[in-house]
Amino acid sequence: MRSTVDSLLHLESSICSAFASKQHHVTVFFDLEKAYDTAWRYGIMSSLYRFGLRGRLPLLLTSFLSERKFQVRVGCELSQIYTQEEGVPQGSVLSVTLFAVAINGIVGVLPREVQGSLFVDDFSISFAASRMSVAERRLQLAIDKVSAWAQERGFRFSPSKTMVMHFCRVRGMHPDPDLFLNGQRIACSEKVKFLGLTFDPRLTWVPHLRSIKTSCLKALNLIKVLAHTTWGADSHSLLLLHKALVLSKLEYRCEVYSSATPARLRVLDSVHHAGLRLATGAFRTSPIPSLLVTAGEMGLELRRQAHVARCRYRTQRLPQTPTTACILSHTHHSFFTLHLRFPRPFSYRARDILSFLDLRRGPVQSIEVSEIPPWMLPEVEVCCFPTAHKTVTSDLVLRTQFFAHATVHSGSVPVFTDGSKSDAGVGYGVVFPDFSQWGSLTSSASIFTAELSAILMAVHLILPHEAMNFTIFSDSRAALSALENFNSPHPLVLKILHTGKLYYHKRRGRRISFCWVPAHVGVSGNERADEVARSAASLVASRTPLPFRDYFPLVRSALQASWQRVWVSLPVPNKLREVQKEVGPRTFMPSPRSWEVIVSRLRIGHTRLSHRHLLVGDPPTFCDDCLVPLTVRHLMAECPSLGDARRRSFSRFHSGDGFYHLSSLLGDEACVIGGATFSFLEEAGLLKML
Repeated sequence: MRSTVDSLLHLESSICSAFASKQHHVTVFFDLEKAYDTAWRYGIMSSLYRFGLRGRLPLLLTSFLSERKFQVRVGCELSQIYTQEEGVPQGSVLSVTLFAVAINGIVGVLPREVQGSLFVDDFSISFAASRMSVAERRLQLAIDKVSAWAQERGFRFSPSKTMVMHFCRVRGMHPDPDLFLNGQRIACSEKVKFLGLTFDPRLTWVPHLRSIKTSCLKALNLIKVLAHTTWGADSHSLLLLHKALVLSKLEYRCEVYSSATPARLRVLDSVHHAGLRLATGAFRTSPIPSLLVTAGEMGLELRRQAHVARCRYRTQRLPQTPTTACILSHTHHSFFTLHLRFPRPFSYRARDILSFLDLRRGPVQSIEVSEIPPWMLPEVEVCCFPTAHKTVTSDLVLRTQFFAHATVHSGSVPVFTDGSKSDAGVGYGVVFPDFSQWGSLTSSASIFTAELSAILMAVHLILPHEAMNFTIFSDSRAALSALENFNSPHPLVLKILHTGKLYYHKRRGRRISFCWVPAHVGVSGNERADEVARSAASLVASRTPLPFRDYFPLVRSALQASWQRVWVSLPVPNKLREVQKEVGPRTFMPSPRSWEVIVSRLRIGHTRLSHRHLLVGDPPTFCDDCLVPLTVRHLMAECPSLGDARRRSFSRFHSGDGFYHLSSLLGDEACVIGGATFSFLEEAGLLKML
């Protein structure tokens, strides 16, 4: 449920708040020596016992941790066998969880006024005050308590690698904080890397932006090797490499560092554009808007807006936590409205982006923490009778197979559920043998949410019944599969499984099983549930909170519309807009690399033949026959000397007004390998000149 972005946004919001209050914000970043090798095993088992873990699982974990031996090999020689007395084995699936159990108590020893951030072994403490002496006293007390706790449990903090950073924008000279760990002074650094981001004292993000740009430029070298314009990899493969090697670094926690000024953030644009230029083979003088549309990729600014908007919805899933309260607070409103040179907290940036994209702030379904441990929850019984795929199986066969399987559930009360999504809205319905019930959701809800809402309603409606056996039939395989997965993060799945409903039924001796039913094959119960759900979809939608992921399509559509508006508002002489009027992800047809490069350059309108003079400093190139500037339009549609080749190749693309239009000559139909455009360029002798 948590990730690094929660800790980073909490720290960033606290720093911005300190800037607004004219305070000194001091943060100590601890470095844990040999973290996994020094974890106290007895402390781990004691913590698990306090959590309520009983039975065979603690015995399994005890056996897993004890009597672990190791050897050291140097060349062909092996050392003696030694027993590892403490620590958890690195590389194991359980090691991270067990280490988190061992280290989790460190936050509990901090004084209430000192903020602590813990993500696995990355630990920091922060305090803000108007006077440095106050911050030093509070933090030194916290450091002493943390150090004592660590020594009791076998952990060791490295005084030489532990760093302190003084975040401050108060004018004048200020002394660095004097803090000590184990008798050694903690060094005050000008930049510290924490959870993948490099912080600086004024929160300008300049060191971080320089660092990721340098790293991405090295990653681009691999794409350069594979992006030869003659024999290189295809554009689709190169774009995948660009996303994996470059974009993944550029977008890592961009929700946090997007508080940097636009001028500083533009440093990264050149890296993104270079990767797209290599992938598509576009000429180096190509306009950036056309390059983005050709590649089907948004610019970094829009991509950062998408991350911020999605993070805003995702953060609301845990509304009761102190981290969420800090991240979403709107304190110091007048200060951040007047002082634009200060970095603005995440809450203000997210609010402005949602307003700019015209996205409504719908209620988000919160995740409820269950008091019932997962190992005490009843096992979910889901049966999907074996059948071929619905698209290749007739309705009669599916209906016959279902009725043959349904005899297994003949002794239970059948409950049919279904969800429906249409232009009118989203609804769900539950059908019992003697009554039916329905509900409606906002149009943002997904069909998956509607199906789970129907199942949740069915579990609630079973409560007053006297029968002991029930079977809930659903035509959503995805919803039933999610119920089988105890680790599903969907809040409705957690509500069905972890808030005690199924557990309560089990305690009363009830048996609730789930079964898949093929949709629209004539099963009467499923047809009735479908009718109820479709009727509910046309009703006035309720303000029921939705899972945060249901808002992601809205963000994607809003950004697509924003990109489209920018594309339409460009000046008229844009060559590519005549060919491609709509922006969005592209589907690349399999073609030789050399032909992909030619098509990209022709559509953008910048080729070696027409725009090489911009790179070498020569005068513009003119057509030898017409004495006009040499452009793609002139070559493809206007030059009289190429009229015969044009008529032979583009006879069926000739428009009724007597002209050739680039939208036809450079469209998908004409630009297939061996097609009309290829034939024209080959006859005109232009293939190797572009």
